[in-house]
Formats: sequence, structure tokens, C-alpha cells
Amino acid sequence: MAILEVGKTDISYEVRYSHKASRKRIEVTPGGVEVVVPKGTTMDGSDGVLAYLHRKRRWVFDSVKEIQERHRRLLTQHYASGAKLQYRGRWLMLDVRDADVPEVRIRCRSKFHVTVPGGLPGVARLEAIRNAFDRWLRERALQSVRSFGRQHEACLDLGARCYRLSDAKSRWGSCGRDGIIRVHWRLVQAPV
Repeated sequence: MAILEVGKTDISYEVRYSHKASRKRIEVTPGGVEVVVPKGTTMDGSDGVLAYLHRKRRWVFDSVKEIQERHRRLLTQHYASGAKLQYRGRWLMLDVRDADVPEVRIRCRSKFHVTVPGGLPGVARLEAIRNAFDRWLRERALQSVRSFGRQHEACLDLGARCYRLSDAKSRWGSCGRDGIIRVHWRLVQAPV
């Protein structure tokens, strides 16, 4: 484990030599920073690992901060029994249980019944539950958008080419000249 100094911040990293790598790259994950380089790359010199890291130090610093912030936000949303998540305008309680299942499963019957593969460690467990909820909510959102859209197409004597979900930053929905109606998937959390 080596240290990259960026201002007053020390960032630890590991170097991995790979015969498959054709160029240098940096991977920043919750587990740490890894510099992947082609076999035979030297540490020193203008084309070495240290010079490459020095040129990319600001990007590494920003990426590490972003990952830390994302995990801080993830850890503040408790995906544990008793926590609540919003769905169709209501706050529903979570009932989270470990089981011998290959992936997170979610059922909703007056509350969220969440089954999680046993043995997942802290952050990986939270990410798995969050990702499963995002997928689950997206599926429900697309079903609702299609149903609502088809119902109103008949009333208005108009037809959309198709319906898609959006993750837009500044609008809840749109319809372009292409006839595709896009609706933000988080609307499934709002009241019907």
C-alpha cells in the first residue's frame, strides 16, 4: 500500500500490474484506489506510475471524495427493519430479513418485506438493498406510466410512440417530437 499526497490529504493506493492492460488506468471504489498498469511499467520516470498518478491526483482526490459522500448518504438512509421508504405518497415500513437467496427480493403488502442474501457485509448489504429498491420502484413506475398513458391516449384520441423512464435533473417528464413520453421514475414515490 502506497500513499498519494494531495494537498493535506493522504490517499492510499495499490498498484496492480496486468498483462491484459494496454494503458494505465485508475479505479476508485469503496474498497480503495487501485492503479492498473501494463506489465513492465516502471514506478519512476516521466512515463512511470508515480508521474501518471501525479498528473491524475486532482481526479483521484475528487473521485475519492465523491465515493465517500455517496456512501455517507447511503449510510444515512437506513435499510433496516423499522426504517421507512416512500411509495405512492405513503411512508411504508421495512421488514428486512436474511435468507438463503441469491439476490435481494422485495414484496409490498402494507409494508416492504425485504429478503437479503445472508452474509453480505455492511456497505455491500446497503448497496444491494438500495439497488434492489431502485429496480423495484422503476418497474412499478414504468407499469404505472404505461397504464396511465394508454388510458389517456384513448380519451384524447392521441397516441405516444412509447413510454420511457427518465432520470432528468430538472423536469418530471417530457414528450418530444419523436412521440416518446419520458417520465421521471421517482414520481412513483409521489401520491397517485
